[in-house]
Parts: sequence; C-alpha cells; structure tokens
Amino acid sequence: MWEIRVNHDGLLASRVLRGHTHADVQSKADLQISLWDERWAALQQTGAARAATLTRQRLARHGKTLAGRLTGEAALRMAALNSLLEASLATGPFFHWDLLKSRAALPALPIVTPVLRRSPPPPLEERHQPRLDLLDKLIPSRRKNKLASAVQLYAHTLAAWHTACRETEASNQRNAKEAQLGTRRQTARRKEHLAAQLAQHKSVEASKLDFLRRDPDAVEYFFSEVLSRSAYPLGFPADATLQYVPSTCHLLVDYELPSLAAWPTCREVRYHPSRRALQELPVTDLWTRRSYDDALYQVCLRVLSELFAHDDTRALDLIGFNGWVRCLDKATGNIAHHCVMSIRVKRDAFMTINLANVDPKACFKNLNGLASSKLFEPKPVQPLASLDSTVNRFNSSNTATWDAYEDRDNLIAINAAINR
Repeated sequence: MWEIRVNHDGLLASRVLRGHTHADVQSKADLQISLWDERWAALQQTGAARAATLTRQRLARHGKTLAGRLTGEAALRMAALNSLLEASLATGPFFHWDLLKSRAALPALPIVTPVLRRSPPPPLEERHQPRLDLLDKLIPSRRKNKLASAVQLYAHTLAAWHTACRETEASNQRNAKEAQLGTRRQTARRKEHLAAQLAQHKSVEASKLDFLRRDPDAVEYFFSEVLSRSAYPLGFPADATLQYVPSTCHLLVDYELPSLAAWPTCREVRYHPSRRALQELPVTDLWTRRSYDDALYQVCLRVLSELFAHDDTRALDLIGFNGWVRCLDKATGNIAHHCVMSIRVKRDAFMTINLANVDPKACFKNLNGLASSKLFEPKPVQPLASLDSTVNRFNSSNTATWDAYEDRDNLIAINAAINR
C-alpha cells in the first residue's frame, strides 16, 4: 500500500491518498491537485470578476440595478451558510454505485462516403475523320497523309481514354477500400469502447460486492465518494480521510472544515449617484463569528447524516468524526492544522434525531461531542478517536486505533480545562 499527502496552500487544503501502486497513488495525487487548482482558479476568477464589475464605467446608467443584483448575490451566499444542513436534508441520498459506471458515448468518427468517379466517354472515331477539300481529292498523297494523321490522332486519343479509365477505376477502388477501412476502424473502436465500458462496469460491480462483504477499501471508497459529491459553497474544502473497522462496523472520518477565509465579507452593495461609485458594506464581526460556529456544527451533523443515509446495508454501527481546520496560529504566525471538534455517534442514537428541527450546536453537545469553545478562534481538542497510521491490510492487522468510548467524559473535562 502506497500513501502520499498532498496540500494546497491557497485553499488551505490537505488530503492523504492511498493506492496499491506508486503509479496509482501518483495519478490520484495529480487528479486531486488539478481539482484543487480548478477550484482555486474559480475563486480567483470570481474575485477578479467582482473587481472588474465594481469598476465598470457605465455605473451612471446601471449602478442602482447592479448594486441590487450584487446585494442579492451577497444575501444568497449568507443564506447558504445558514442552511447547510437543511439543504442536505432536502436532497436526500444522492449517490449510488451505478453513478460510478461510465455512460459516455463513443464520439462518432465522420462517415466517409466514397465518391465514385465516372469514366470519361470513349472517343468517337467519326469525330476524328479529316475534312477533305478539293485539293485533297485531286492530290492522292495529300489525302493519304491526312487520313494517316487522323488515324494516328484517334489511336493516341483512344490510348489516353483507356489510361483515364484505368486511373478512374483505381481511384474508385482506393476510395472504396478507405471507406471500408474507416468503417472497420469505427467498428473496432466501438467494440473496444464497449469492452472497456463493460470492464469498468464489472469493476464497479466487483467493488459493490466488496462493499457488501464490508471490505475496508470498498467501504472507505464508497463513503469517500458520498462525501466528495456533497455540494458545498465555494471555498469549502470538503476533503476527508476515512478508516473503516469491519469487525466492529466503525467508521472514522477526519474531515477538513472550511476556514474563515471562505466566509463572505460583503453583506450589501450600495450605489452612490453623486460619486458614480459602488460601496461594499462589510458583514459584522458578530455575524461572522456566529455563522461560522453554526456552520461548522451544521457540517458535522450533515456529514453524519449523509453517511448514515447512504448506509443501506447497515455497514456502519458507529461513526467517529474529527473536524480539522487550517488556520493562522496567532501565537506563531504560521499556518496550523487543528482538530477543533470530535464526536462519536452510534447509528441508533443518531437516527432518532429529527435534524430538521434541531439547533446544530445543541444537538452536537447533546450527542456528547467535543469542540473548541470558540470555533472562530480555534484551540485544538483531543480527538475522541484517531486514525491508525500503522494499518496495513496487506500484511497483518486491519484494525484502527480507537479511544475507549467510556473515556469520552474524561477527554471532555480535560479539553474544557484547556479552553478556559
């Protein structure tokens, strides 16, 4: 088993990738980095577009309308942060194994229809007969020479006609062969495409069977896909590292939470006609702190909800969730990676909760979750369960290291003392 950690400084994102071979894990790393680069480019483009919009020269005619549109966009971004859990509950289960099966159609090659040329009509001998005048009739040698020249010209024309016919036939045969070759090539490509698609479908079905057998790799892969396909606002890393223990049906999730850098900074845009300028009104610090704390608790409950909702085979009896944030450590001035919340939840206890009506923080606390007292100024907490980096499923043990469930209260007390 190969392992590699990839990071993206712009998004403050990090992820551990595993694979059977070095090439496999390297390809996964390249793909993850390209996805992060696309996301970062989108963020940069959004910022550049906003700056260009704010400096447009035609504000005198459209300033008020533009200000209203930008204010509406800001309101939507703020509202989206307040409804992270609600949006997920409204969507319901959104992923299944068949979504992994390739359905791409083979791009059709242009159909080449052979253009058959027609052979030129044969030359008519009558048209090559010379015209004899009075002198030709009176002088036999003159008449003989003209007749001989006409016969020679006709023979030359007839030979050229035969050559043209042969060239036309050869060209038609080449065109027909090329068309047949193109048809065969497209048929071969179609067969190869269908064979590759069938092999890919069989691979997905094999993974599905492995999942039903509770193979750790298949279980982790399936639920990783679930979490990666969950739609969050732009700037949310939504990356996770999973570890599954089949003997106890426990799944541990180390989840990357968004930093404050992903939070909106504008709540309203006003247009000033006298200055022909737009002014961004910033969000309040109080709103940022409250919405950030609330959003992180929503993300935690949303992850747990989506995992249990997609577990039709009851492969999960307990989920451990550790929420990690990359943030600026004001004490050192460096970027730190802290675990700011941790929780362990059994299926039966979680499924009795009506998430549509709960207060996220109160629900988290009621489930004996452990979190930093101020998530917007995070202090690290001790995870209730930790990934076991020594796991090697190809050699020996396939168990992860879990903190004792009964020790939760002790950890909460210790961390509460630290956060005071």
